[in-house]
Amino acid sequence: YVGVLQGLTLLGVNPITAIMGLSLLSGLLICGLIFKWLNIVTTPIKAALLVILFALSARLIDLSRVPTPDNFSALAVLLGIYFLLVKNWLIPAITVLAASVLIRTNNIIFVGLVLCYILWSRYYLTHSIKDPKFKAAAVGLITSVTLYLLTNAVFDYQWWRLFYHTFVESQVTITNFDITFSLDIYLSVVKTAAQQVIVSGALLATALPLFLLLLVVTIGKTLAQTLTSFFTPTEDLSLQQAALLCVPVFCTVLLLFPLAAGWDRFFTAYYGLILIYAAFQWQSHHTDSKA
Repeated sequence: YVGVLQGLTLLGVNPITAIMGLSLLSGLLICGLIFKWLNIVTTPIKAALLVILFALSARLIDLSRVPTPDNFSALAVLLGIYFLLVKNWLIPAITVLAASVLIRTNNIIFVGLVLCYILWSRYYLTHSIKDPKFKAAAVGLITSVTLYLLTNAVFDYQWWRLFYHTFVESQVTITNFDITFSLDIYLSVVKTAAQQVIVSGALLATALPLFLLLLVVTIGKTLAQTLTSFFTPTEDLSLQQAALLCVPVFCTVLLLFPLAAGWDRFFTAYYGLILIYAAFQWQSHHTDSKA
């Protein structure tokens, strides 16, 4: 993210314009990518309406007007999954997903889950670790984890530092932070956040319940059927598996960074995947009912 902004400034773009422009451009590209994806199973008009609905409900419009890497991060994640599921471009997909970790380090959660699932599915289907796709996924996973660790080490970008700065006490000079991890402090913050979410209804102010409900309604299977299909793959990664992998991402983020008011900006890509999965499922049911 910083590298792209520095590149734009070297080209003569005003730094503020570069920051705001990257957020806006990424938001527009997200809309274009989702439209193109939805257009596979529905008409251009319906696809456009769904994109507008997504931009409003997932707060993509708001994120396109703020100076953060969130839209750029979401674009990379969605593009990687699009390459993987629609284009069947495994190497470009893994490359983009690994690069997304350099935009937001917390992308390692979803990227790691996706690559681990591909490793499992390739082994389940081929019973061999010498399969080229298995090897590619393994290299991608190692690369992603390495990039995550290097970013933390080189730039001293640690989870506990960000957690403490956000939830306990603002740090004027981040580099001078020397407070060791405290389980008591962590649990206290999580407890307070849980009370805010449950008692004050902070969760309802986010788009998370809406998209979780959409995912549950769309699956239309029992828990046992869903788990069976998840652990007995018939392909490297299906759209359903990609959508389901969003759930552990939600849970992990809620535990590691329980900032209810800011959850939506971390989940844009996952909301998009759930919407796309829902559209594909609805079209499939509609086709079956006609038949």
